[in-house]
Amino acid sequence: MTDPLWLMIFVFVTYLIAGTIKGTLGLGLPTTALTIMTFFLSPFQALAINLVPMFLTNVWQFSRAKNIVTLMKRYAYFALGLAVTIFIGSFITGQLSSELVRFFVAGAVIIFALYNLAQRPLRLDPSHDKAWQLFFGVLAGIMGALTSMWAVPLVMYLLSRNLAPKDFVDAAGFLLLVGCIPLSVGYVATGIVTADVLGPAIAGTVGSLTGFQVGAKLRGFIHEALFRKVLLWFFLAMGVRMAIVAFYGA
Repeated sequence: MTDPLWLMIFVFVTYLIAGTIKGTLGLGLPTTALTIMTFFLSPFQALAINLVPMFLTNVWQFSRAKNIVTLMKRYAYFALGLAVTIFIGSFITGQLSSELVRFFVAGAVIIFALYNLAQRPLRLDPSHDKAWQLFFGVLAGIMGALTSMWAVPLVMYLLSRNLAPKDFVDAAGFLLLVGCIPLSVGYVATGIVTADVLGPAIAGTVGSLTGFQVGAKLRGFIHEALFRKVLLWFFLAMGVRMAIVAFYGA
């Protein structure tokens, strides 16, 4: 897809779909967008385009958090492990082949789908919380550097804390934003992100924000649990298909 106008339209529609799913279910923005884009674009182009919508939507989410300073202190060890690992790993990603990156993205989609289908929160000893934060932060950083998706380790950790919904959203917004900054620096430095993705990325941001509003309005008219299950099975099927294509194309 080389025509700039058609690329922007494609990315807008992709993030409109992804934003609608996010607005309806509260999950799935990068998963949906990257799953669709990597079938039509190179994985590196998809990762580059995804950065701007992901960054700006997480700035918006974090700006609505309460007690921001307290939040940053509470999850400082997770943020440290995530930021350092994702920064180092982002320099490695640019050295990998397109098919290998596509395979990693497929793996992240599969893990995302399976974990959410299982719906079995971990039970972690709170007396070792700092160590758990570092462990899941590093794990999230590795996954984030390779795929631009680090929500699964993040959600696994946050669900183990049995947080109130507002506290969960605030913490997720903070830790998603923390990962975006070093990932952006690494991707720009290694040439994954270039100036030509700015137009499509802005189109994606507009699409995602529009989709949020659409999804919020649709939420009351659909059977959320059924829609969520069907969507996760779709992600699983697409992730497996993407992995098979990447394996035989390598």
